[in-house]
Amino acid sequence: MNLHALRIFVEVALRQSVTEAAAALAISQPAVSAQIRKLENELGVALVAPRGRGIALTDEGRFLLEKARRIYDWEREIEWQLAEIKQGKKGKLRIASTYLPSHYLVPKWLAAFKRQYEQVDVEIRTRNSAQSIELLLGGQVDLAIVIKESWKSCPSGAYT
Repeated sequence: MNLHALRIFVEVALRQSVTEAAAALAISQPAVSAQIRKLENELGVALVAPRGRGIALTDEGRFLLEKARRIYDWEREIEWQLAEIKQGKKGKLRIASTYLPSHYLVPKWLAAFKRQYEQVDVEIRTRNSAQSIELLLGGQVDLAIVIKESWKSCPSGAYT
């Protein structure tokens, strides 16, 4: 189905006038009529019927208008959500971290982050340094927080 013709049909149906739809779309009235006829031929049904100086929708036209409006509502929702993602207000943040930051630092940072970006889902994976870096380089996480944890033995047998 030609979505350009469908959009034109929606304008005609909502305005119940080819002339008003043509003016709103800034295209000629014959072009609007041609697109409606083309859509009707493609679908094999009549969508509009003349009524006085305007048009009336057939049963098939009312059905198509209802479905088309849902398509365009969905389109607006997609655009809105993509804008939210683009602005960093929505989406998913995937983090790999070594043990210490993952348990002591990241939770505090994420609490502040979530206050500002509550629609962003956060996933944390606790791994060793090499695994965290590997996940980052492999594109499986967006951020890796790694500290080198080294254990040195003291004369008393304790670790620092």
